[in-house]
Amino acid sequence: MFQSDDGPLTITAPTLITGAYQTLYDLQFAQSGLDISAQGTIVTVTVGANSPVNIAFTSLPYDFGYVDAGTTVTYTCAATVGSSNSGEQFVLTTPSASPAREFYPQTQTQLC
Repeated sequence: MFQSDDGPLTITAPTLITGAYQTLYDLQFAQSGLDISAQGTIVTVTVGANSPVNIAFTSLPYDFGYVDAGTTVTYTCAATVGSSNSGEQFVLTTPSASPAREFYPQTQTQLC
């Protein structure tokens, strides 16, 4: 993402302009192992100082858009997820539901 340059507002002659760029990562969350009967919050994600976002199955995969490199991202996967099928629920096997996991965006996939 372009941040700034040192160029003048008006260029009237050949001029060297130096630009500064910042690394951004496209932050997405997905799941595996659930089906359309899954109900309730699957994962809660906090990006930087923003309020936590509760993400349901119907919203996955969820794309937070581009996040600055170095931004702290914290997520917690639900240990159990309800089902619309009577007597059925889903249990998280990987990663563990607790404690909340913290990472810095990079080229990786976060799964619940």
